[in-house]
Amino acid sequence: MVQVLKVQNVTPLEGEASYLVDVRQGAEMVSCLSTGDRVAVQKRCQAQVTRQVMDTMTLGQRLPGHVVKVKTAPYYFRKPALGKRLLVDVAYAYQPERHGPVLGLTRLGELPG
Repeated sequence: MVQVLKVQNVTPLEGEASYLVDVRQGAEMVSCLSTGDRVAVQKRCQAQVTRQVMDTMTLGQRLPGHVVKVKTAPYYFRKPALGKRLLVDVAYAYQPERHGPVLGLTRLGELPG
């Protein structure tokens, strides 16, 4: 289960209404590619989901699924608590079903807070 932090209605261009959800599932250590330093980050992402997925939300604002780590091209992000820019090669995405597709690839530092 993932914790839902924020939900926004998205106006559909065609078809079914959808929602933009900001979700998280714990934290983990990520290695900086340039220095080897390890830093703690939230496993958090933003994904667009259908009404059908939103209907599975439980009390306490939880959705079934996982926030999974996805390997990406290297990029820099700023870790405010450290006051440093870190070179990393991971992002996070929401995976509603265990072996299903991932939704909403989100790089570290793209979401506020």
